[in-house]
Amino acid sequence: MQAVPPMYQSKQSGEEVTELCFLSACEAIAAFRSRKLSPIELTKALVARSESLQPALNAFTTTFYERAIELAALAEEAYVSGRERPLEGSQS
Repeated sequence: MQAVPPMYQSKQSGEEVTELCFLSACEAIAAFRSRKLSPIELTKALVARSESLQPALNAFTTTFYERAIELAALAEEAYVSGRERPLEGSQS
């Protein structure tokens, strides 16, 4: 997988999406299937965004980031083996 995610063309708006946290679930799944993006990369981007906003929003009392990354690794294994389920790894 790439260290820095590429820009994605949003099928819904036609705009380029540079921040992974703004991908739709359908766009994320398409990127997983084409191996342009890993579920782990997406999850880490979502965790980073959440952590950066938490001080201002104070939205979470408990987080399970480590578990989310573990589940993303399982989702990645499912894509590699061709046994992914609908919405696998999309964090939706």
